[in-house]
Amino acid sequence: MKRLFRPVVLALLIAVLLVSCKTVDSQADLTDEQYDYALHLVLDQAQEQAISDLFKQLNEFKEPMIPQDYSRIGELRGRAPGLEHLVQQWTEVSSLAVMQLFGSISDYVETLKSKISFRDPRTMAESGNESISLYYRSLFQDEMVAVIYESIHDWDYSVWTQSVIQYNAWAATRNLLYDEDNDTLDATTDIDKLARLFSEHLTERFFEHLGTAEALIRTTPDPAMDPVLAVVLGLV
Repeated sequence: MKRLFRPVVLALLIAVLLVSCKTVDSQADLTDEQYDYALHLVLDQAQEQAISDLFKQLNEFKEPMIPQDYSRIGELRGRAPGLEHLVQQWTEVSSLAVMQLFGSISDYVETLKSKISFRDPRTMAESGNESISLYYRSLFQDEMVAVIYESIHDWDYSVWTQSVIQYNAWAATRNLLYDEDNDTLDATTDIDKLARLFSEHLTERFFEHLGTAEALIRTTPDPAMDPVLAVVLGLV
């Protein structure tokens, strides 16, 4: 009986293994729990990459510290006399200041992952290459702005204000002498407004990096990728 028992047990084990392998053969075979597991894997990897990319850019002074509403400063920094130097100075000063927040920002975004649940993970997986990032943004954007605001409220914004004033002087001169229509920008010195402006900018840059990282993960085949994740993403 013992000799007969062992082959039977072995056959059952092989059958179980074959069935378990079958569960990752196609998306139709996956459960909602497996979809949820895969989406959290994407979120973990994308968030880690986003923080890494953002702070790498800051460390190399390559991260633009110019908010979207002030994009003309970035576009014309090489044309307006004195502006290039001021913008570069601001980039270095502000980047170094943000680098001091690496630990606290990393710890903060790490806490957000545990707050995320996907009500319909299957639909989320099928909703586009940045669907997790967009959902993440909808949940935490305002909170993140408020958290960063508190951390940068006491910055010295004088170089930034000088940059705006320098641009405005150039724009006004061009408008007067050449009948151009260059908009002037708000050269506010209000600390609350400036802290809000740059906390919104840094939050936006984080979510842009997050979306890029997510899209890359979801579209790049990787032999080492978790097999369930690969099936969910349609990469096998």
